[in-house]
Amino acid sequence: MYFTLLAGALLFADFGSACFPNGHAAKHLVGWTPPLVKPEIRRVPRPIQNKIAINNVRIFDGYEIGELTTIVIDGDVIGTDASGAECVDGLGGVLLPGLIDSHCHPLTLEHLGQMSSYGVTTAIGMGCSPEPACNTLRNQTGLTDFYSAGEIATSPNSTHATPPTGPPDLISNANQAQEWVNQRVGNGSDFIKLIAEANGMTQAEHNAIVYQAHQAGKQSTTHASDIASYRQAVISKTDIIQHSVSDLLLPVDLVKQIIANNQTVTPTLTVARVVNANPLFNPSGNGSFHNATLNAGIMHKAGISILVGTDSNLLNAGINVAYGSSVHDELENLVSAGMTPAEVLRSATILPARQFGLKDRGIIAPGYRADLLLIQGNPLQNISTTRNILRVWNAGLEYTLA
Repeated sequence: MYFTLLAGALLFADFGSACFPNGHAAKHLVGWTPPLVKPEIRRVPRPIQNKIAINNVRIFDGYEIGELTTIVIDGDVIGTDASGAECVDGLGGVLLPGLIDSHCHPLTLEHLGQMSSYGVTTAIGMGCSPEPACNTLRNQTGLTDFYSAGEIATSPNSTHATPPTGPPDLISNANQAQEWVNQRVGNGSDFIKLIAEANGMTQAEHNAIVYQAHQAGKQSTTHASDIASYRQAVISKTDIIQHSVSDLLLPVDLVKQIIANNQTVTPTLTVARVVNANPLFNPSGNGSFHNATLNAGIMHKAGISILVGTDSNLLNAGINVAYGSSVHDELENLVSAGMTPAEVLRSATILPARQFGLKDRGIIAPGYRADLLLIQGNPLQNISTTRNILRVWNAGLEYTLA
């Protein structure tokens, strides 16, 4: 497993660095088990950067927090040689892989900066339009790394087709699926986003879009927040279901089918709390944050893979969710739903990295992208300590905290 790369493989070397004027050697992780998959690094122009040795830190390896040691940042990756490094005192803090928000809607560089300031080093945009403007958020040196679907798939007269957030390219029949998917891929979409809702697309349209996404080599991900919409998403065999169910408790047969399909779920409990408390978006009162939380717990207990996502956005004044800080809200929500702090941290690091094919991040290991979050306190004892942020690095560049 990727999570065990660090466990039991810590060897120490004496580098005789100027970081240790009292003569004590730097303790640095060397000789680790090589990654099972060769990291694929997104190379972008970056300023010349000194090598950095972060001393006096404890590393979260996916399961445990280790003893005090040193980590080297060499350019944009984790290195193995501390010689000549500029030294940073980690103050005995815990070093986490940078957090990944698996459902968000940043629109500007300022939004990416807000995410960076809270240790969110990768943003997975769940639909972004107009696509050319959204693509300008990609590859921004020193900021949160951005990946996204482009326009969302929905039908005329559906709730999500309503301006100002509705996409211009709508689905009226299943025969449009191939051309629609090809347009999204041609415009740079990393994956395909669909909407399942009561007044939305037919099952045939869902099935066709998911099929065409897979034919194009892309994952599909589907918005669904009630039982009927979940059934559409499950039947279509979409890869990831976005949101938890708020109206009813998930029946056993549906949970079993999600498992059989090997589907992943991003519950986004943070936005569920906001939406279900607002009569404008929950006019019948049938939806509840309580149900959404219970269903997230049911799916986790059943063995369904859960990702941390927030739906952070400025798309609608009634359901605004803050960029960056909301990830820490979601960590707490998922612990309340029954996940352990270690499980939740994996759901915000290694699990989404693997789900979205980002093979260069999610763990702290040599050759992997230096996306790092240094915090004070033990998040395995209290998940809220992830808010005690000391320093953040995006691909080896430290982000100046406000």
